[in-house]
Amino acid sequence: MIIEMDVLRMLARKVGNLHEERSVPLWQSAAVQVIQQGAVYILIPIGMIAAIAIATILITSWTYQKSGELMELKLQAQQLQRENEQLRVQISKLETPERIYTTATKQLGMVAPSRILYGNQSDQAAKGNRR
Repeated sequence: MIIEMDVLRMLARKVGNLHEERSVPLWQSAAVQVIQQGAVYILIPIGMIAAIAIATILITSWTYQKSGELMELKLQAQQLQRENEQLRVQISKLETPERIYTTATKQLGMVAPSRILYGNQSDQAAKGNRR
């Protein structure tokens, strides 16, 4: 009976322990290895999904930022177009013959000629010599 107990204890040690010094059962060490291997298969896809999610968030925020800048530039372009149109209207008002005549006579003190001679000066001199 004592021998049978010793044999059972030895078998239990061989089955239950990898090493006699340790008291870790075989199933626990095997389970730990399986969990570690399984963790690699689980953590890699989770890491990939996290990387894709972070990249998507960064790209989306960059897109929103650029669209905001684009809208600001469009508003600025519209304001410049309005200002350009206003300046064109002012130029057209300033270029009218009536406006030029009024500015020349009233502000600059110019006098309109009483008669207008057409032709160049040499023609005028030649006509003046004939008379």
